Amino acid sequence: MSVAGSYGITINSPLGVREGILTLEVAGRNLSGVLLSDSVSEEFSEGTVYGSNISWEMNLTHPMPLHLVCSANISGNAIDGTIQLGAFGEAIFSGDRI
Repeated sequence: MSVAGSYGITINSPLGVREGILTLEVAGRNLSGVLLSDSVSEEFSEGTVYGSNISWEMNLTHPMPLHLVCSANISGNAIDGTIQLGAFGEAIFSGDRI
């Protein structure tokens, strides 16, 4: 099964819990997509796909500028991953395909 699709996710971070939708697009080993959360829409590109493992980086602009380094594993319809938040530490997220 392709990792492409939309996932309803819950992000647990030192800054609180956030709900969002992560949409992934795959072309070969290239990953791109968008994260929608709290009326914020942040796009990313130049991510990578290795089987069921994915990774990408993105720049958050709201509520504050922050560079995020993300990685995840997709198993069936479930996604689990981490987000490096720079000086704010690490967040974990999980969710299911919607």
